[in-house]
Amino acid sequence: MDREEFQRFLMGGLARTVAERRQYAKKSKMHRKLAILLDRISFGIDRRTKALHSMFDAVDDDGSGFLTATELRELMAKYADHEGHVPSDEEVMEFMEQIDENGDMKLSKAEFVLFMLHNDDVVDETDSKVGQWRNHALEKVPW
Repeated sequence: MDREEFQRFLMGGLARTVAERRQYAKKSKMHRKLAILLDRISFGIDRRTKALHSMFDAVDDDGSGFLTATELRELMAKYADHEGHVPSDEEVMEFMEQIDENGDMKLSKAEFVLFMLHNDDVVDETDSKVGQWRNHALEKVPW
């Protein structure tokens, strides 16, 4: 396997179906090892995504599929870095502004999950309370 084939496989591997990865694994031992690795990565991402959906659903009191500021405050308090912390209005609005992609001032489940899984630029900001909260909350999510 050359370098380009390896890169193509890794880049497209998670998008492949399980059946396609199994077919790929039949090519050689190296292909088999890569297919197993991608299966494990995919399984881990699925588990974490389901856990994030559960976090969201636990505070989506009306079952609308969106979090209001009140529901978001509940979520932030539940996964705060110290017990009993109630987020201020300012903290809730900062969180909402950083995650709310379409500006409707409510968070969809997709916006929340994407932020939690893929928004590393906020985490790099050491002064960001949102980034600190995200780091702490992710420690509680199974990987």
